[in-house]
Amino acid sequence: MDSVKDAVPDALRINGHNPFTLLHSALSEGLHDASDEYCLRLANAIRLVMVEFAERLAEVMKDQKELNDALNRLLNRTS
Repeated sequence: MDSVKDAVPDALRINGHNPFTLLHSALSEGLHDASDEYCLRLANAIRLVMVEFAERLAEVMKDQKELNDALNRLLNRTS
């Protein structure tokens, strides 16, 4: 995790935080000793972070595809 934690682009960060680091930290805890209520709250938080990350990733990928399509149209136009 340490070797890739800085590789996440700013567009994918959530309020400045690396979603992978947040999830790794939450999932690395010893949940077997925690109460069901705590585990459910943590699972909900994990779900929300994963949904937000997925939405941001989809948006970045869509934006990149749109940019690539626009560049291709400009580069491949006929006179």
